[in-house]
Amino acid sequence: MKNLPHIFLLGIFVSFHPGIDSFAQSLNLHFIANDPSIPGESDGSINLGVTGGVLLGSSELVVVIETDDFGSETTWDITENSSGNVLMSGGPYGPDGTPSTFMDTVNLAGGTFVTFNIYDSFGDGICCAFPLNGSWTLFMNNMQIGTGGEFGFYESYAFTAQGMNNDYDYIWSNGATTQDLAGLASGIYSVTVTDDLGATVSGSDTLLDQIIACDTIDAIYVSNITPTSARLIWTSVPNAHHYRIQGRRIGSPNWVEIVAPGLQGFMNVSGLTFGSSYEWQVKAFCDQNEINESIWSEMDTFTTSCQTPDSAWTANVSSNGAILAWNQVPGSAGYEIKGRGAGGSGWLSILVGSSTTSKSVFGLNPATTYEWTVRTWCHSSGAWQSDFTPILSFTTSSTLRMEFDDEQLDSQNSNLEMKIYPNPVSDYFYVEIAGFEKPERIEFFNLNGQLVKAVESVASDGKLLVPTEGIFTGVYLVKFTSGFITRSTRIVIQ
Repeated sequence: MKNLPHIFLLGIFVSFHPGIDSFAQSLNLHFIANDPSIPGESDGSINLGVTGGVLLGSSELVVVIETDDFGSETTWDITENSSGNVLMSGGPYGPDGTPSTFMDTVNLAGGTFVTFNIYDSFGDGICCAFPLNGSWTLFMNNMQIGTGGEFGFYESYAFTAQGMNNDYDYIWSNGATTQDLAGLASGIYSVTVTDDLGATVSGSDTLLDQIIACDTIDAIYVSNITPTSARLIWTSVPNAHHYRIQGRRIGSPNWVEIVAPGLQGFMNVSGLTFGSSYEWQVKAFCDQNEINESIWSEMDTFTTSCQTPDSAWTANVSSNGAILAWNQVPGSAGYEIKGRGAGGSGWLSILVGSSTTSKSVFGLNPATTYEWTVRTWCHSSGAWQSDFTPILSFTTSSTLRMEFDDEQLDSQNSNLEMKIYPNPVSDYFYVEIAGFEKPERIEFFNLNGQLVKAVESVASDGKLLVPTEGIFTGVYLVKFTSGFITRSTRIVIQ
């Protein structure tokens, strides 16, 4: 165990513990600081621990005695140092040969200087000469303040009672009067602590801005290019507070800077000049005050233009028609479609609006190959136009074929009356069939008799609602099937 200071009185070996002496132990401060998470933030804190001094008020002292084999030799008392009065005592204990634990409680006034004395009449203490050793322990306000057991005839422990209902007084440099501080920015924080007898101690601690690595942006690119605008895109950086983008028209000496929030990985820029090339780069800042920053990304360049549709295809080819389709282009004012018979010398042009991404063409010849292409108009006057897409070709079928005809009804449904509306159809249509259960299948066939899509209906006010989402514009045969009964009709999707 820990070595304690020893003294000799009248040739008898004893031990003495100074304890918490208010006249010998000064106030002491212990700081536990948590720096702000990132520079510029106010989420730091300081937890302050205080020891020493005197706190007045009621104090609860608990004395725990664990006897050795000879409890009858052990006694103890608590005396007030100023008057010598015995405030509490205990022992002797027994019977011998049966080590036991005893607990006693006394209430002391905070600030009272007292001494705990324990005696052994045989002179060998209560520890550690036998297999079953004893000990003494003192608890003040549920905190252990002293323990022992290895001594001669007696042992003493002096301490000052600390009030459990009082607290120290705190005055911080920021005006706070609490023990702990929270919501702190970086800086120096000092405090003066005063106990109940007027003793003071001062100290300070410093909160520092933590430097968090701000990674370099590793990829940037441009999308949605139009004649006067573009979208700048970059890979996000962990812990980024915001981004700073700088850009300029190539050849210009001046940079233009814009700021984007940390959670945003793109910026739309406008007011650009048609047909001009631009260069740009971006860097990340991991704090509000732009102290912790990445290096600039690599430079990227782009040229404003009217973009060509990046994909085009042909759908629903029949003997006399087809659907020409393409992907929408950002910033378009419309589209120009050109078509002709394969190998022909002249093109037929059609203009459609900016929201249109497909065109149904009819009046074609069966078993004939056609070719077509499309380009974007980015100005209604045609001043800004893209290149045409690569030429696509398709061949119409040789005959007009339909698997079902709305006049060919079997004997089981020849008397069924069916209403379908609206027709032509946009997003959905309603069906009413007298005496007809809800169809198990609803199928759309193109004019070549090919199944295009099967959908499910939804009951709505006693009618069936049939969606047409994902089906290109054109003429279709719709077949309704319920058990062994079928019904079919033509619809036009526009």
